[in-house]
Amino acid sequence: MKINLFLSTLFIFLILNCEKGDLTDSDPIVGNWQLIIKKVDNTQVELTNCLAQNTLQFLIERNSIDNKVIFNNYYTDEETDDCLSSIETEYWTRGNSGYYGVHNESLFNQNRSFRIINSRLYYAIDGWDFTDDGIEVTEFVYIYEKL
Repeated sequence: MKINLFLSTLFIFLILNCEKGDLTDSDPIVGNWQLIIKKVDNTQVELTNCLAQNTLQFLIERNSIDNKVIFNNYYTDEETDDCLSSIETEYWTRGNSGYYGVHNESLFNQNRSFRIINSRLYYAIDGWDFTDDGIEVTEFVYIYEKL
């Protein structure tokens, strides 16, 4: 009986230590990031005090195949000029050649990816709209620094 109790305790201890060990080998994208630069079609635009509050938080989810990214978005209301915020949670995976993907099935008209270059996180979005003349594509690049 004591041997079974000892083996059961040892087994649980080993499982818990394996989970903790996996989290210490975290990916460089994991953590909090602050927006420092925004570009639209390769032209840098001025960050307002409101927009400059944008942050990303990349998390490794224990016991899950999906890792979360939390978008803390700030934007200026065009009618009231108030700084408003929204929080979106999506899922990320590491792809090939240092690229990271974001999964949100409701955003069917965007191609989005992340990449870390020289300790900065580049978030690229190619958004497209259908117009009477065809398809209009706009490229947005948001550059973040790790907090």
